[in-house]
Amino acid sequence: MNHIILYILFIVFSTNVYCQIENELVSTKLVKDGVFYPNDLTVVGEFIFLKDLLESTGEYGIKIYERRSGMKLKEFLKPGRGPSEYLSFNIRKGREFMTLEVSDNKNKKNDTYSVKCIISLPVNGDLTKCLKESIPNYTTREAIIVDDNLILNTSSEVGGINFLSNREKIIDYVTEVPDKIQEKYSNSYTGGIAMAGYLVGNFKRNKFAYFGRYYDQSIFFLYQNGILNEYKNNNYSHLPELDIINIGGNRIVEPSDKAKFGFLSPVSDSSNIYVLYSGQTLDDVPRSDEIEWRALTRKIKVFDWEGSEVSEFTVDYPLLHIAVSENGEYLYGVALTDEDSMVLEIVTYRIAGLLSNK
Repeated sequence: MNHIILYILFIVFSTNVYCQIENELVSTKLVKDGVFYPNDLTVVGEFIFLKDLLESTGEYGIKIYERRSGMKLKEFLKPGRGPSEYLSFNIRKGREFMTLEVSDNKNKKNDTYSVKCIISLPVNGDLTKCLKESIPNYTTREAIIVDDNLILNTSSEVGGINFLSNREKIIDYVTEVPDKIQEKYSNSYTGGIAMAGYLVGNFKRNKFAYFGRYYDQSIFFLYQNGILNEYKNNNYSHLPELDIINIGGNRIVEPSDKAKFGFLSPVSDSSNIYVLYSGQTLDDVPRSDEIEWRALTRKIKVFDWEGSEVSEFTVDYPLLHIAVSENGEYLYGVALTDEDSMVLEIVTYRIAGLLSNK
């Protein structure tokens, strides 16, 4: 079981004044039981949505909890290729009020659901009744809805890492593979994997950001008059370090022993982006054949939507994924609360007042 958990871990404000939070933030445990193999987390209104293995099906789906009490309300979603079915998905707050966005890179779609409808749906109810829109994507990684027709995608198999698509085709590449990465990894597919990362958008969905997984680059984009342009590029201080291994004729790309991990799980409130940051090599963590400790971190960086890093703080437990309440008052995390027995729980941190603009 531990092997499965840690495989999943692996897969998986307006001021420019920097604010270093010196004291470690202490959590309150919110959900202590029933967190098995979590793979994503988000908050919409008064509800926490967790991608996890479902007790009812043994397949990946979504569990819903009350944000304040931690009480589990329901679980839903089933695998498949039909309407409101998913194979390889991630979740985030939707671009409209009280909506949930589900992005599937195998079924090639981004679906938006009414949260109010989901909450009121009876057990085994028809989830398609809650579907507000479905837009095709072209990603092999992550995708996020920009407007009624456009999707911002990430991929390892196209001419650019971040690119726009409409409902019919890819229309614009907005991030090319940097020269130094192209030089280091001449194979474009490997270079794409080296730039694997995560997307996040602001509430208005007119600003977006990309954060690298295996290096410390962040890129910020502005969507205006139908055009997406880069407006801030926080260049990396180190390159991704990958090994290419051939197993039975299959090419496997994985982080090397000297790789320093980057960002994970960016989320936003009305003013800021919160993102987990590792910055760890194997020299910084315990060596283990079972656990990829570089993918776990207690460090959170905060960026404003001008693209500036404005704060950094540490928390009491290693985190896998984070989410933030829409008012920026509380941060939620999937935490490894017992490293010996590999206990995973949802915890919360009060962050209101930590930043100068809160």
